Amino acid sequence: MKVMISSAGAGPAISLIKYFNSRNIDVVSTDISEDAAGLHLSKGYLVPKFSDINFTDKIINIAKEENVDLIIPILDIELRKFHEIKFRSDIPVAINSLGSINVCLDKKQSLKVCDIGNIKYPKEIDPRSYRGKFIGRPSSGTGSRGIIIRSEPIDGDIPDNYVWQEFIEGQEYSVDMYGFSMISPRKRILVKDGQTVVGQIDNDPEIIDFASRCAKTFRMSDVSCLQLIKSDSGLYFIELNPRYGTGVSLGISAGMDFPMAQLNHYCDLNYKMRNELKHGLKMIRYYKEIYCE
Repeated sequence: MKVMISSAGAGPAISLIKYFNSRNIDVVSTDISEDAAGLHLSKGYLVPKFSDINFTDKIINIAKEENVDLIIPILDIELRKFHEIKFRSDIPVAINSLGSINVCLDKKQSLKVCDIGNIKYPKEIDPRSYRGKFIGRPSSGTGSRGIIIRSEPIDGDIPDNYVWQEFIEGQEYSVDMYGFSMISPRKRILVKDGQTVVGQIDNDPEIIDFASRCAKTFRMSDVSCLQLIKSDSGLYFIELNPRYGTGVSLGISAGMDFPMAQLNHYCDLNYKMRNELKHGLKMIRYYKEIYCE
């Protein structure tokens, strides 16, 4: 059995590479930078940027040369390219439908889907007149890049293609999911640059039900990561990422074996999985060095 992991320098990629290494499953990884840590934890290949005309051919050629059984893409920006790869080759790609990906990667479209599914989210506001704390996010942005938080109306030009909403105070959660039945909620206790540094499993039935409804409404068939806020007034949808979350290793360690679920589905395997969450399990991250010459 051999899997390919893209964007080997990203947090989720490194988590998956370590996971498969621990289970003696061969890993091939790709990245645009020779300094991507995951390339040094597996059989690594340098590839062009996803926007390069040769990207898809390069990935397909590597996968065929290595006899890869499953490709697992990692970053939002490359998902559409890997969807193309899925239909240009006979190599299985672990990925959601193109329709679900497109909706998830457009926050304005995501809110329309929430309206259809009666999923609560922070109300939209006019940043030029709203009195109170509010937040603006790029409609097509990822992570914490480009986020604007203010307590006073904006006097002047408004950035294009932003979603403006009231700011909800409360506990932030990430919910790792596979489809709408494997669900692992975790508190985001400490976050740096949009990535979870300290997190804790919270097996809250209300959150699990909310997350399942979101996954069903957005028609998620593969892995995804829901961002939500739990406040005194309820649960609020923030965004749904159609790929692995940066803290997914916590959910896996707590008992939700997402990677094995993918192997079972795409490669017709029958690995036995626990899929029972260990409530309260906490993850504390630290740096680990790799030395190479």
